[in-house]
Amino acid sequence: MNKDVWLNVWANFLAIIIGIIFLDIFKKRNLINFFGLKKQNKLTIYLSSLYIPHNTALTYTNKIISFQGLVIPEYEHQVIPFFSNLFTLITTGKNVFHTILNKMLLGNVDISYINTPLQINSISFHNLICIGGPSANIVTNYYLRSNLNWLGFNSTNNGIEIKKGKRKGQVLGLNNSNEDFGILEKIIDKKNDSIVFIAAGGNYMATKAAAYYLSENWRNLQKEFKNNGFALCIKTPQHFIDNEGYKYPKIIYKVKH
Repeated sequence: MNKDVWLNVWANFLAIIIGIIFLDIFKKRNLINFFGLKKQNKLTIYLSSLYIPHNTALTYTNKIISFQGLVIPEYEHQVIPFFSNLFTLITTGKNVFHTILNKMLLGNVDISYINTPLQINSISFHNLICIGGPSANIVTNYYLRSNLNWLGFNSTNNGIEIKKGKRKGQVLGLNNSNEDFGILEKIIDKKNDSIVFIAAGGNYMATKAAAYYLSENWRNLQKEFKNNGFALCIKTPQHFIDNEGYKYPKIIYKVKH
């Protein structure tokens, strides 16, 4: 094989490699834009907080210990891998090469996972993903009372209530012994120049389902809603009906803000 042929082969090979790299960058850019990281390079996943009073915590041996303080519900802790796997694409990457490339082209992206404090004035408002309902997640409660949200929880029967539009006041889903209903909503917080996601259920299966759906279907959501806010009402079987049901929730309502 002569020199010109070899050069042509190498040129084609490099063109393919460059194309793959740029495709990878394009996908990462979409991820950054969707979660608001283009304007602010910080994203916090806020998990619900439960407070354990002094001398009420039990160990695995059923022994009471003196621990007191805030804890994260176990089922919400299970959603952390959904997002840590997703955001690896724009943080560490698959290997050292991807890490260096991410730093060069995307900059530093700060992703953190913390439980919410008990006071709203302790919250740092930037790009957020709020996991859990308003009774245990103070940030979810704040945004579901902010008039920026399209969906909320009906105080009478714990169903999902439409808060705006022509169907305002309609209750979409009533929690029952077999099904759980929840909210997945993207809110454009212009005051804080940030993007906020709410993933909350009437029970924990719908919370888990909303978080899973966001992590797995963000590309489709971006294609459908572009840079707009949106709200989805999801339905999933209760955990004792199907413990894996959170992986395939049904969308029973959706709207673009």
